[in-house]
Amino acid sequence: MKLLSVFFAISGLFSIFEKNISDKDWQQVTKIVYRHSDGSIAPECYRSFTVTVTADSIGVTIRNYSKVLAQKSYPNTRQAYNAFVVKLKDMGISKGKETEDLSTGGDSESLSLYKGDDKFFDAYKSGRGGNLRLKKYNIEELFKELMTSDLIQALRNGPEI
Repeated sequence: MKLLSVFFAISGLFSIFEKNISDKDWQQVTKIVYRHSDGSIAPECYRSFTVTVTADSIGVTIRNYSKVLAQKSYPNTRQAYNAFVVKLKDMGISKGKETEDLSTGGDSESLSLYKGDDKFFDAYKSGRGGNLRLKKYNIEELFKELMTSDLIQALRNGPEI
């Protein structure tokens, strides 16, 4: 019983380091920026991408290190934006205590949330380290759902567009 009490006390300590996003904050999000970067791999295979989502537009940039392979912006609707924000919220996103990953070469990703021009949430994951916490994982796939087929092809080492 004593061991169980110690476990819950330690679990509680870790939760004070987490920054959860309130319902009010989710309602005020005006821009979402997600960045994904492949680990250290050969230049011909490397891909990173940035997806910027607002109520008016979705912008995607795909890079091969510093070279832009594809860049596209297309319209969004308020209804689609609100539905996307709900999906993102349902992933249980929070910012936890930063952890280190002693391995090298892993994928990395970051998520930034804005209210107008003010960034109020910024968290990242690199390999197994970072401070981005998700209760339901695979945020990358959620953002890929916003991409058109030609952008998905560019991500899969397809031709430049």
